[in-house]
Amino acid sequence: MNSLTRWVDTNDGYSIVDVPASLLAVTEAIIGDSLRPLASQTGLGFDALLGDIIHGPSFDAVRSKHFRMFRSEAVKAWLDDPFCRSLTDQDSSIYVSDEENIGHPNIYWRLVRPGSATDVGPVHADHWFWDLGHGSIPPDHRRVKMWIPLRQDPDHVGLSIGPGTHRMHFDYGKVFKDGKYKPVFERGPVDHLLIPAPVKVGQAVVFHDRLLHGGEVSPSQLRLSMELTWVMRDDESEAPTATAATAADRT
Repeated sequence: MNSLTRWVDTNDGYSIVDVPASLLAVTEAIIGDSLRPLASQTGLGFDALLGDIIHGPSFDAVRSKHFRMFRSEAVKAWLDDPFCRSLTDQDSSIYVSDEENIGHPNIYWRLVRPGSATDVGPVHADHWFWDLGHGSIPPDHRRVKMWIPLRQDPDHVGLSIGPGTHRMHFDYGKVFKDGKYKPVFERGPVDHLLIPAPVKVGQAVVFHDRLLHGGEVSPSQLRLSMELTWVMRDDESEAPTATAATAADRT
């Protein structure tokens, strides 16, 4: 069992792991290079740049997921960090998914304005998107998600998770939007299952593909985070047995 599967094959379905400063620095440099052409002025430091973008007309550009994707050369730099190499060196089958079919691994970031619920994703389990045709992976492989906060309000963590929900079954609807089917799910009945992810800047949440999670908003501070999906052979561990959520779980 490699570190990624060990981190998620737990009762809770997630782990909090430390992220080295070297990887955080590479990540900020990549995001800064993407944002600087949109800034209203030159020479801004990274945090000033983020503030400039969220308060200016350029924010609409960063709402596009494709804009927020790391370019191929940036992906190579990111995966070359010793932290990433320490993961991929454990198992030759490990790679980062390309669910958007852009020709290279999908690593992307999200910038969320204070108090703006439209900037975050709703509660879902990642496997729903894959089941609806968002990308594919080889047979006998599995997925593990990694979410890394780069800036967040310590009193309003940017991600909620549902410990143990990877072992439950939840029904969801679907809607055809932007050329793809997307899951539709009501948060209310499962809200009591969710907690703020116990993660801070300098750490990552690594969680199971079936774990319920969703974005959160701070009333006063911006949030910057990044995420990716690791894929690896599923020959050393068994997928958790999904159980239907009980009536109590849905109320």
